[in-house]
Amino acid sequence: MLQLQGLHDVASVALLAVGPSRAALVVERLLCAHLKGLATPSLDVTMAVLRLLYPLLERHDAELHRFVTGAKVRVCWPGSCVRLVVVTGL
Repeated sequence: MLQLQGLHDVASVALLAVGPSRAALVVERLLCAHLKGLATPSLDVTMAVLRLLYPLLERHDAELHRFVTGAKVRVCWPGSCVRLVVVTGL
């Protein structure tokens, strides 16, 4: 069984953004293109993407990276960050 943690969040945003008549089409296109690699039997691929967040954040915004790492925020914990990856398509 394939799963995509946080898909309900993507569907909710689509419903709010384009309405019920077009939301299913938007979600289907996202799944077939941008999110295709994240729909797997486990969270292994998603976790690999999450491990890139700290280096990307450090390169893009060093000040924010220092704040996040200093605050001991667990960015790579699935429950706290999977939605970010799914919604932004990182």
